[in-house]
Amino acid sequence: MTYISTSSMTSPLRSSILNAQSALTQAQTEVSTGSYADIGLQLGAGTGQLLSLRSNVDALNTYSQTNAVASTRLSATNTALTAMLSTAQSLSSTVINAQSSGSSTAGLAQAGQGALNGLIGGLNTSAGGQFVFGGTATQTTPIANPSATSNAAATAFQSYLSSNGLSASTLTSGQMQTFLSSPAFTSLFTGSAFSAASSQTMTTQIAPGQTTSTSVTANQGAFQTVAQAYTMLGQFTGDNMSAAAKSLVVSTASGLLSTGIAALTEVQAGVGVTQSAISQANTQISAQSNILSSTATNLDSVDTYALSSQVTQLQTQLEASYSLTSRLQQLSLVNYLTAG
Repeated sequence: MTYISTSSMTSPLRSSILNAQSALTQAQTEVSTGSYADIGLQLGAGTGQLLSLRSNVDALNTYSQTNAVASTRLSATNTALTAMLSTAQSLSSTVINAQSSGSSTAGLAQAGQGALNGLIGGLNTSAGGQFVFGGTATQTTPIANPSATSNAAATAFQSYLSSNGLSASTLTSGQMQTFLSSPAFTSLFTGSAFSAASSQTMTTQIAPGQTTSTSVTANQGAFQTVAQAYTMLGQFTGDNMSAAAKSLVVSTASGLLSTGIAALTEVQAGVGVTQSAISQANTQISAQSNILSSTATNLDSVDTYALSSQVTQLQTQLEASYSLTSRLQQLSLVNYLTAG
């Protein structure tokens, strides 16, 4: 005797519907993403190659992000250096004119102090939450007390005069030279006495196998040299100084400015070289990333046109299955006898 039930007829149909629903979900996902829903199933041994390609692209993108931070820092550095050079060159011209014409040095004290303030402001430049002249100490203000250098120089000078029984108004050029050459004055422009910046610059790997310095530190000699010249002019060219002492100060400051300008120019040129290197590295990284991304896309891409047709077919199949299942569920002996 053979038994027939609606349950036995609908069970295989339910299984078919579940399979079709799963296939439809996968096809719809692949159409929307353009990639395989199950990479391992589709690519097999090729999965490792795809993952390696994606990993390399991610690594290249990391270089690009790091380079963007370095570029922002270097751009701010370059802007500050341009202003520093302009100030130094302008003051140098003023000093040279004062020397050659024998004109009054009355305005040099104010100009020197103003230039020093501008230099300190430039060295305290920040970008992206980092002090660009801090070296590796990016979170520390290079020169927290703008008046510290001037005050220390004035104190050292008064100590020199007192300890030697001298007066500013009667100083000889030799006596002034002795003070300007002494550690009591020159040490104010070295190391931590001048700046809280780290003497070590930041190093960045801008591309695979390519590392370069991507920052400048306030402890570099260029800044210390011009700061020394500015301090001399700001502190020791006032009306209370002897003519001989002022002449020596102006002459010494002029030489330091010349040296400092050359050094600042060299620092700025180094920044420009680094900016160029980063730009070239970014170009190479972009080209490599495009090639790798294209290769990965070719491995992982699906035929969205064919899948769209498959989605339509599966939807039609499911609708027919739903309708047939509904009819089978309505079959019963009572309905059969009633119909009879």
